[in-house]
Amino acid sequence: MNAGDNSAEEQLFSLLTVRFRLLAYHRIWNQRDAEDVVQNALLTVLREYKSTAITVSFAAWAYKVLDNKVLSYIKSKKQTVVDIVEDPPEPASGPSDVSSDNLLRIKLLDCIRKVRKVSVRYGRAVLLHFQGYTTTEICRKVEVTPQNFYMILSRARAMLKRCLESGEVA
Repeated sequence: MNAGDNSAEEQLFSLLTVRFRLLAYHRIWNQRDAEDVVQNALLTVLREYKSTAITVSFAAWAYKVLDNKVLSYIKSKKQTVVDIVEDPPEPASGPSDVSSDNLLRIKLLDCIRKVRKVSVRYGRAVLLHFQGYTTTEICRKVEVTPQNFYMILSRARAMLKRCLESGEVA
């Protein structure tokens, strides 16, 4: 492998890292766990891309590797996720946690608690959705039809938006 190949490989994996982080964090919502999943996916891509016969496109294959890693992560965390769904954790208050991401996260968790006080079903449905459960799984857990789930999800999102803007859900 020459210097040009190494440079191209570094650029490719730099771009993949950025995109993988965005996609993983969107599905996992935990920066540390998302980073672990991204690193695991990148290692798999790096280890296998030269020996795998890629028939469609490299990007599609790489994103499928990431998707499989995210799904494996979600499956492995189902027991922990059930605990989180039952009641979101209290935000840790401390002077070291003052970044804008942490402030938004604290505010969002507070709003989810408020939604759960208004409707446990709404709070549970929105949490399960954001934690990566499929519509079928959520409908089974919340005991609703898919049409009813989408109505619940829409209303719960509207309540969260209102809460984030004004501090109140109703």
